[in-house]
Amino acid sequence: MTKANILIVEDDPLQRRLIRKNLETEGFTVFDVSNGKDALDMISRYPVDIAVVDYKLENELGVDVVDAIIKTNPLITPIVVTAFGNIENAVEALKRGAYDYIVKPLDFKKFLHVIGRALERQKLKKEISHLRNSLEDRFSFKNFVAVDPEM
Repeated sequence: MTKANILIVEDDPLQRRLIRKNLETEGFTVFDVSNGKDALDMISRYPVDIAVVDYKLENELGVDVVDAIIKTNPLITPIVVTAFGNIENAVEALKRGAYDYIVKPLDFKKFLHVIGRALERQKLKKEISHLRNSLEDRFSFKNFVAVDPEM
């Protein structure tokens, strides 16, 4: 049984393959792409729970990809990873919607812990969305029954 669907957005093929293999070993279903355009295409075709996005991609910033992912599907939880860690980039990533900011090289045990926390958050977001939809359906005007003609 798979734990979750994870999208890796990483322009370095070696890093992408390494992250993918480690996540697959843990039972995750993994999709991987090298840029934001392909990431958006992937999330439009497959259900993705978490997006692991490199901060510096070849022709774009990962935080721009995070923005686009959240606009496309706000239920996806993005995590930014980078080899160029600094406080300004971390703050920017978090402000733009990243759940966490991790500096490479990845300590895979810690990375899995972050993934676990992100999945919990994602589960709660889905439950909230489901409850909101249920409440909207339950209390919408289509469910009111009235005898008075003015109603």
